Amino acid sequence: MPRACPVCLLLLLACGPFFYQAPPSLGTYPERIAAKRWSHLFAEAAPLDPALPAAAALDEVCRNLPETLAPLDTPKRLAEIDRRLAENRNGPYSARRANFLHELRELAADPALFDAAKSYVEWRVAHDTLLTTALAEERPWEMAEKEFKNLQQLHQFQLQQRRTFFKEQIAKAAPSMLPYWKVRRGAFLFASARHDEAAVDFSAVIADFAEHPRAEVASLMLARCMIEQSRELRGAEPAADKQDKILTLLTDAETTITEFIASHPKGRFTPDAEGWLGAIACDRGLLGAALKHQLARLDRQPTREITASVLRECDNIFEKLIESRDPDHHHGWLDPEADFDAAAIARHPLVARLFVQHCIDPAAHISLPLWWDDSESGGRGTIDFLKRRILLPKQFVRTALVVCKS
Repeated sequence: MPRACPVCLLLLLACGPFFYQAPPSLGTYPERIAAKRWSHLFAEAAPLDPALPAAAALDEVCRNLPETLAPLDTPKRLAEIDRRLAENRNGPYSARRANFLHELRELAADPALFDAAKSYVEWRVAHDTLLTTALAEERPWEMAEKEFKNLQQLHQFQLQQRRTFFKEQIAKAAPSMLPYWKVRRGAFLFASARHDEAAVDFSAVIADFAEHPRAEVASLMLARCMIEQSRELRGAEPAADKQDKILTLLTDAETTITEFIASHPKGRFTPDAEGWLGAIACDRGLLGAALKHQLARLDRQPTREITASVLRECDNIFEKLIESRDPDHHHGWLDPEADFDAAAIARHPLVARLFVQHCIDPAAHISLPLWWDDSESGGRGTIDFLKRRILLPKQFVRTALVVCKS
């Protein structure tokens, strides 16, 4: 009697064996030496002083500061503000808090101006916040179309409300307060990604109040508007058609910042300006020049908050260098502009340690493709990551390490 074979059994056998092959033993995998990232190095090198007030406590102190300063004379007002600036700088740093304290110090230096700015300062403390509803560029996949549209309408309503408020305040402001209100409106528009509109306000302050302390702030913020405008163009489609405009914006921003540093060599924002020169170089792909600016920034002001920012930016630069496909990086010669000056890194031990950490643990990368991003390509994103970061020879790394050691 002939034997019958069910069709379903044939289909199952055609699918191959009913098990997955066992993975290789751990000994066959490349050994990884887990290294420290920039945040770990920073925490070791500049631990937070437990005697300083926590962030929430310092925010509360700043909110009450105008009332605290009111009965004091000018020297005591300035001393109190300087004390809070030092606590912010050496403790849980906040750029927003620092900007408020610097502006308050400007006003407190002149008793008449401090009195005239009473309502402005009260508004800064109580209501100068970002919009509660941020406008996303694209609708999140989990959000319904109607809900997203409602959020867009709410954002536009809040934005128009704030625009109307600023317009009314500027229209009735005393001449001495005009630069303060205009810079605040420009800062709000900048934070709301309205960089073209913000640039108009900053340019007006520079033109109309050239000798005013707020013009210093406006000059740096105008350059930042240009940088953000160039990034918006780079992210637009098609970006290739806008290369000339992008380069023009970056060149104008670089010129503005270079002139700013020349005019304010000891200015309170000069280290930040040096950092933004590094951002421009990074956007141009000149990672070596970007690193030089970050190191120069640390030389100008080796404080706790600058150290943290410099380490974070250098971390980003090192990652880009090590994962680059550029064949020039296979050679021993280092271009100080396109790559980096290893000798300059060696003069900054903390930055040198960070570079060494990248070299001994190239697999540590926050951008390693996640499984849901990489599943459609069959894991090719991860394979490409491993090739660029681990398997691809990087002769320049060996050269840089030798220079750092010597």
